[in-house]
Amino acid sequence: MKHMLSRGLLPDLLRLGRAGLLTVLGLSTAAATAVPVSQPPISQPPISPPPASAAPALAAPDMAGTDIVTGLTLAVNATGQLVVTALEDGGAAQQAGLQLGDRIVAVNGQAHPALSTVLLLLGGPAQGQVELSVQRGNEALLLSLPF
Repeated sequence: MKHMLSRGLLPDLLRLGRAGLLTVLGLSTAAATAVPVSQPPISQPPISPPPASAAPALAAPDMAGTDIVTGLTLAVNATGQLVVTALEDGGAAQQAGLQLGDRIVAVNGQAHPALSTVLLLLGGPAQGQVELSVQRGNEALLLSLPF
């Protein structure tokens, strides 16, 4: 079909114009005329803000990590702090005293640790230990997490 159009049929079709082309195709010009259709606007319910008691907002999903040895899951919240978001029942992190919502403010004395740093330390040599400075509400705690 491409060769037929390039050899002479295309110039003929172009000379016919819109009305002639529609006639050749068996369509009337009335059938090919677009008729605007009015549609009612799509209504969506307003978005309400989350309740004040909701869990702190987390950053992008790739800003979370789990250490399977200690049973500790951390995420970076909207202000860049590490927050405990899950604990394995009976896991080392829970036994060390960590609780959901705890904020990790230092690891082995290093303030404002990166998520990757904490996960690397926890993945260190077996039978190790990490000192965590934790903020729980207004209370500052120092916890020792064995792994």
